[in-house]
Amino acid sequence: MSELDMNIQGREEEKKTSRPKKKKESETPAVSYEEAVARLEIIVRTLEQGDGKVPLEDCMKLYEEGVALVRRCYAELKDAEQRVMILQKTSEGDIVPKPFASTED
Repeated sequence: MSELDMNIQGREEEKKTSRPKKKKESETPAVSYEEAVARLEIIVRTLEQGDGKVPLEDCMKLYEEGVALVRRCYAELKDAEQRVMILQKTSEGDIVPKPFASTED
C-alpha cells in the first residue's frame, strides 16, 4: 500500500471516530409542548443540583438541549398568541376578529 493510500485510509478512519455533528434545533424529536416543558423541567433540576455527579460535558449537552427546548416552546407560545383572536361587534353590527390584547401591559 502506498503512502498516499495509507494517508487516505487514515483520514477515513478519523472521520468514523470523530464526534458527530451537533443536531440542529429543527432536528429535535417531535414532541408535544407539554412534553417539551416536562423535559425542560428535568434538565433544570439536573443542572441545579450542582453536586458534581453529572460530568461537565453532560451538563453542557443538557444546557444546549434546554436552550433548544426553550426556543421551541417560546416559538409555540408566540404562534398560539397570534392565533388567539377575540370576536367583536363593530358599530355596524358586523362581527370581526380582533387580536387578543395582552393583560401584562
